[in-house]
Amino acid sequence: MVPIRERKTYSVLLADDLTLVREGLAALCAAHSQYHVVGQCSEGTSALRMIESQRPDLAVLDLNLPDLFTMEIVRRVREANLPRWRDLQMAFRRLEDRGEIRGGKFVDGFLGEQFGLPVAVESLRVTRKLPPTGETVTLSAADPLNLVGIVVPGERVPAISGRTVAFRDGVAVDPELTPLRFVNLAPSPSAYSAD
Repeated sequence: MVPIRERKTYSVLLADDLTLVREGLAALCAAHSQYHVVGQCSEGTSALRMIESQRPDLAVLDLNLPDLFTMEIVRRVREANLPRWRDLQMAFRRLEDRGEIRGGKFVDGFLGEQFGLPVAVESLRVTRKLPPTGETVTLSAADPLNLVGIVVPGERVPAISGRTVAFRDGVAVDPELTPLRFVNLAPSPSAYSAD
């Protein structure tokens, strides 16, 4: 006899400043037994407190919550759930023992152990010997390489759509003062000719 697997139930937090929307979402959840609403709120700070205290499986958030922007809630929750350095360090040391990554001190000005793929370490060594070019690289603020205010000196730039960070020769610069240069990576139309 094959055992029947029970359906997992998911705890849900609903956050929207419109009562009608919250009630509609709650009714939808009530119609499906696998969703259990554990809380409702109409403000961003309340949503953040409830997420931290109740730890729901799913949080349905309005993008324009009053008093705290939803992307700020997401950033705070994401950062609060980062693994501890000790756990990462043990995993990195196991990878280093297997020869998959290298450990050491590769970048000056940062304390503690540093780990990287062998190709990244070699790239850093080659790049260190190159003269500054003045080239500016602009990234979306949502890019994982946005380390301004975390690892790179400067004021933190929130990971909000439309925001950018810019680096000139590895140093963070104001993206407003940097002209954008677009690179077309698509092949030219002649590459598609039927010769």
